[in-house]
This record gives sequence, C-alpha cells and structure tokens, in this order.
Amino acid sequence: MFVTVRDTVDRPSCKATTALAPTAAAENIAVKINLSIPAGVKIRRAKLSKMAQVKAYHKIRSLKETPTRKTTESTIALIQDFEKACTGHAPTPERIWESVRHKDITRQIKSWLWKSLHGAHRIGHYWTHIPGFEERTVCRHCGEPESLQHILIECPNLGQARIWGLANELWRGKSGSPLPTPSMGMILGSALTIFENESRMKLSGLNRLYQILISESAFLIWKLRNESVIMKDGAAPSVHEVHNRWVSLMNERLKIDQFMLMPAFQTNLIVWHLSGITMLLPLIDVHSVTDHC
Repeated sequence: MFVTVRDTVDRPSCKATTALAPTAAAENIAVKINLSIPAGVKIRRAKLSKMAQVKAYHKIRSLKETPTRKTTESTIALIQDFEKACTGHAPTPERIWESVRHKDITRQIKSWLWKSLHGAHRIGHYWTHIPGFEERTVCRHCGEPESLQHILIECPNLGQARIWGLANELWRGKSGSPLPTPSMGMILGSALTIFENESRMKLSGLNRLYQILISESAFLIWKLRNESVIMKDGAAPSVHEVHNRWVSLMNERLKIDQFMLMPAFQTNLIVWHLSGITMLLPLIDVHSVTDHC
C-alpha cells in the first residue's frame, strides 16, 4: 500500500519514485537490495546492532534539557553546604543524584530520597490550593506548618528526637565521636559523607554504617509519621514503640549482613563488597543500646 505525502510530491526525485512504485509492486519476485557500504565511505553514526539499550537511553536522556525546579535547587544547595562544612568540598549535583542510588541504601529509601530531593511528597504546602484539604498544611501533632524538615527534625511528638538520640549513641560507640547535628543536608546527603583515617584511607565499614544509620533512621521517622496520620488518626507513637522499632530495624540490617557473610554465600563479589564491615558484625544488640524508656 502506497500513501502520497503532500509535502514531497512536487520534488523531482519523489515523482520518479512514485512512477516506479507500481512496477515494483507488480513484481512477483522480491528484489534483493544491495545494502553493502561502498568503499571509502566512513560511518559516523552508532551501529544499531552494536548499541545497547541502556547506552542509547542514557544518550537520549543526556540530549534532553531537564527544566530546573526551585525546590530541587534549594535542596541540592543544602546538601552541598553541609558536605562543604564537613569535608571542605561541595559535591556536584551529578554526584548528589548518583548517591541516591547507593548500593547500601534500600530500594524503598532510594525512591523516598528521590522524592525528597524534588520536594515531591504530598505534605505541607502541597495541600494549600486544594479545596477542602487546607488543614493538611499544618502538622496534626503540634500545629506548626508541616514540611519534611519539620517531620524529620523539628516535630516533638513523632519520636524523631528519640531516634536521633539512639543513632547518636550507636555511632558514638562505634566511631568515638558524636553524629553531626541532624539537618536536611546530613539526611539527604548521607551517602556522600566519607570518613578517613589519619593516612587518608577510607574507613569502609564506618562509612557503610553511617549511610545505613542515617537513611534508615530518617525513613523510620517518615513511616511513623505516616502511620500516625493515616492509620492512627493522629495518635503519636509511644516512646517504647519508637525505641523498639528502631532497634528491630537496625537488627534486621545486621542480620542481612551476617547472612551474606555465611560461607555458603561468600562469593568473591560479596566478600569484596562486605570486606570493610567485619568490624561492625556485633552491630547492635537489644540490650547494647541504653534504654531510657
């Protein structure tokens, strides 16, 4: 079936092609077309048969200009300021986005971090212009304007102070120094912070503990908030619940590492991946964290 394209019918080459088309269509034997590349012709494009889908996808994405968002830019700036204050170097936006996909962060938390960087959570000002839901712009527990920073750091009724206290206690016991004061830059950039010894060698085990400790603790606060607002009609979690949930969470991550270090699963890849955390095997015991409940 041939369809006439109006924009090209007046071109001489198209007229000649159109005239030959009926003859070609009437042939019973398919004509073999010579697709060989003439000598002396240099191919300057990617060969489709050798192109991997992932490479093509990334190349196409790199050619597309992504519009900037004020919320994203301000969040990136917070992370850069925190890292510069800690290490003396501000990471590039590309490096920050790569850190969100860090191998030691669970898939669920990666998705949460991505939304956090973009300010895409349905909290606070998101409800400002939605009729009938304006009351959701304020925190149900303390009446203050709700934001991710308020939930993770400021609200006194979600157990965040208790969780950061437990995280600080564990970190101090393993590293000998306290955690930095919790901030949005610290939480969202947890996979960027690198700890080194006096010889400037990376402390792999300590770095991994920090990344897991900060990301898991922050996400637990977020989950406790959602459970309180959505499932418990605004009832705040008790101190005992917060303590037990955090200890259980850390122990679950410890069990995964211990399981991966069992002889049956010690492939070269896993041993290389976990070689720096052997010092952290006795990570947490239910009784090793002081119970202030």
